[in-house]
Amino acid sequence: MHAAMLQVDSRYDNNGPRTTNVAEGFHNGLNSRFRVVHPSLRLFLDWLQKYQYEVQCRGLQLLAGRSPKSRPAAYVQVDADLWAAKVNYSMECGNLFVYGFITPDTILKFRAAMEKYLSRVCYLIAGQ
Repeated sequence: MHAAMLQVDSRYDNNGPRTTNVAEGFHNGLNSRFRVVHPSLRLFLDWLQKYQYEVQCRGLQLLAGRSPKSRPAAYVQVDADLWAAKVNYSMECGNLFVYGFITPDTILKFRAAMEKYLSRVCYLIAGQ
């Protein structure tokens, strides 16, 4: 895959990968695969050869028209729920500040909306 296609958006309105660094996700996968902090060079090289072969095969399959692997339904649902929480929060904030008159009551409502949003996001992410 071309490096430019792996760019990740870290802005609030991103609906893609939730990590801000693709290498971070890859490194996390390496750690879980080896289950040791410093694998031996032989173990790493064996894995690297197998991984390169898998990536090459998958690339050829995709070029031949095979559809991408589907994501587990649980992750698809969590992403949809996170997006819905963002939209809800944006709508609440938009309704609070649309008139431009900020009162002490507005600030309290904004804080409540923010706390509700952050609580929802924590709940969704912790459930993974």
